[in-house]
Amino acid sequence: MTDIEDDPISEPLAVIMSNRLPLRGGKTTVYLVSLENAYDNGTFNYHDAEAEDYIRLITLKHWSFSCIDPENSFMGLLKALNRNLTNYNGQATLRLPKRDNPNLETYLSQGNVPLPHYLRQGGKTFSWYRSPLPPAENTTSVDLSQLSVRSGDQLIYYNTNQGMFDV
Repeated sequence: MTDIEDDPISEPLAVIMSNRLPLRGGKTTVYLVSLENAYDNGTFNYHDAEAEDYIRLITLKHWSFSCIDPENSFMGLLKALNRNLTNYNGQATLRLPKRDNPNLETYLSQGNVPLPHYLRQGGKTFSWYRSPLPPAENTTSVDLSQLSVRSGDQLIYYNTNQGMFDV
């Protein structure tokens, strides 16, 4: 066995193996026990215990983990996108719950999210950000060759009604 640079590994290693699969949609607890000196000539022999005898093993480490419900797997989420969209304005995108603030709802429905924004002068604020892959059709047609932009700061819009930048 070698490390990432193909140099032989000198220290002893341990491998954890199991003959059971985790519970689907449930919690599984793993107990790591030492079987050092418990195998004699390839067969399990722990202090001459018989097959039906109880033996005590020391737990070196234990941990628990859960397997997600198949409904919440990636495939389950994709299938859930094709459902009745009456509560989502007909859009098959992941959404936050609706808000009572119409200004906020307008920005969120366009795919904007408020993110921390660090200003050039060292100040910090929150600004609206929208991915270049919006969840709706972009109906604006701008000839980018006609834009005269010398820095990204020229593309920042300040919404005076909300007191937030739109980047």
